[in-house]
Amino acid sequence: MRKIFIFLLPVVLALFSCHSSQLGKRLVETDSLLEARDNDAAYAILHEIKDENFSNDESAYYNLLLTIAQYQMYLPIKSDSLINQCISSFTANGDNKKLVRAYYFRGCIKAEYLGNIVDGVLDLKKAEAIAEKNGDKAMTLKADALLSHMNYSSENYDLAKRYAWKVISQAEKQDAKRWIGFATNITGKI
Repeated sequence: MRKIFIFLLPVVLALFSCHSSQLGKRLVETDSLLEARDNDAAYAILHEIKDENFSNDESAYYNLLLTIAQYQMYLPIKSDSLINQCISSFTANGDNKKLVRAYYFRGCIKAEYLGNIVDGVLDLKKAEAIAEKNGDKAMTLKADALLSHMNYSSENYDLAKRYAWKVISQAEKQDAKRWIGFATNITGKI
């Protein structure tokens, strides 16, 4: 009996590893689709794999992608509990690349869906700080652009202008013309 157990254990572990690897590939594929704004295809994959047995890290990644898909598809989000779980998991496992995105989208959700602009700004500041620390220029740019917009919307024009100029400076270095136009529009309104 012991010999059978010793033989079956590696087989079971290999099968689980294979399943986990395939699931990880599907999550990465979904992430790429969301980055390309192919939200419908990403959402379909998320719906297709929702009943899978996720590891803790995969579950947090899945929940982040689901939150991003819902946000980008303008689906109603009534709570930040799902993204809060992601933040806890990414903080615990040290995955700062996903953590910065989780803070960014929680900031968006708090400000736009839950009506809590102050906490939304604080989350965006956390996203900005983590992105800067990790050298993630794209997320720093996104966070600063949204901070500029949120400050403009709340009539904090001095801070809006300061963030807009920061966005222009960063965008010029990255040749990100869309963001230059976005920030120039804000500075032109002030």
